[in-house]
Amino acid sequence: MAINNKLISYLSGNLGVFSIRFFYFILLTFFLDTEELAEFTTSISISAILLSICTYGNYNLFMRRNSQGELKESVLGEYIVNSFLALIFFSIILYSLSLSFDSILNISTKVLLVIFIGEFFFTSIPSLFKAYALSAYDNNIFVDALTNIVTAILLLLTACSMFFFKDKIDLYRFWLFSYPIVGLLSFFLRVFLWRGKIRLPSIKMIPLALRMQFSSGHSFMVSAVFRNGYLNLDRILILNILGPQIAGYYAISFRFFNVFLMMLNSFSGVKEARLYQIAEESLIKLYEEVKLINHETIKYLIYSIPIWGAVAIGIYISYPKECFYIFICLFFLCPFQLLTFTFLNVLNSSGFENQRLFYMLLGSIIASLISIFMASYLSWLAIILGSIASSLTVLCLAKLTLYKRINNE
Repeated sequence: MAINNKLISYLSGNLGVFSIRFFYFILLTFFLDTEELAEFTTSISISAILLSICTYGNYNLFMRRNSQGELKESVLGEYIVNSFLALIFFSIILYSLSLSFDSILNISTKVLLVIFIGEFFFTSIPSLFKAYALSAYDNNIFVDALTNIVTAILLLLTACSMFFFKDKIDLYRFWLFSYPIVGLLSFFLRVFLWRGKIRLPSIKMIPLALRMQFSSGHSFMVSAVFRNGYLNLDRILILNILGPQIAGYYAISFRFFNVFLMMLNSFSGVKEARLYQIAEESLIKLYEEVKLINHETIKYLIYSIPIWGAVAIGIYISYPKECFYIFICLFFLCPFQLLTFTFLNVLNSSGFENQRLFYMLLGSIIASLISIFMASYLSWLAIILGSIASSLTVLCLAKLTLYKRINNE
């Protein structure tokens, strides 16, 4: 029962965060044009891939070291320091590139640098605290959810402040300026709320901690790069194949879709730490846990259909018709991605890291080929069909891998 209460707390926190982010993005759609939205969202997608290298598998390493009995506070502090050092290194590289190249993948290099720094505070740092919270079902889950909600509220207030500057300043530049600043403020807030849970390493221990992370986190880092590349490929492809206007429409629709996707995926996410523990005991038990997760996830998806319908009507009324059609098609992608996410977590927790990497690479290739060769005929629909085909491929291969190992036990 205690675990169920913590699960409800975690899911409620996620609902609050996704709802607030949903509202701040809605505001942005009325302040920024479609080309600016396309650049902003695609920068987030590219940043997610770069941050996978920056964090170098620290989320998975935290879970592993915690399961081995290491002190969570020390591991958390160690990876925070390592992450900041990596942030500085990558920021210098991006800044150097901005001096020579105006754009990368049709994205302004300077904009990418700003979004990269902001996303570090909005995603990379919170993922470490999430790992801490999920490693034990205690009150830290509530603290983590509360911190994320406050952070999202800060972003929402920043977006609301644009009402006062409309027609006075360049709103896109204002948003880009504010984004990393709000991220930094959220970090200070998080450190304050978690101040008793962080134990920073001594300066002498930092080089050793970096070497340990580089030696043990390589496979996790590579998997994370391919995972984020796999998950963000559609937004990068659509901008470079179909241009900023269609990419802007897709960005609007995808943001609505992503609220549902991430909320429904929270049930799988909160169980990830448990998957590591069960995988150590028995793959048969792991299989039963996966069946439960998939059943609950699809059940919640069915329950949410009326809300999908209400949102679709709102999109039809408020945005260009292309956004409505894209959103409807993304609904059919949702169940495939949810099941795929679960099995990617299973492969990650049960020692199939090389297979997981290969399947995501294969899925990305399939999505790219379908998108590139069919876009001239189907426009944005080719991107979604590529994502569906990619998800189906990864899902089937992951299930087959798990079943084979179970039959061999």
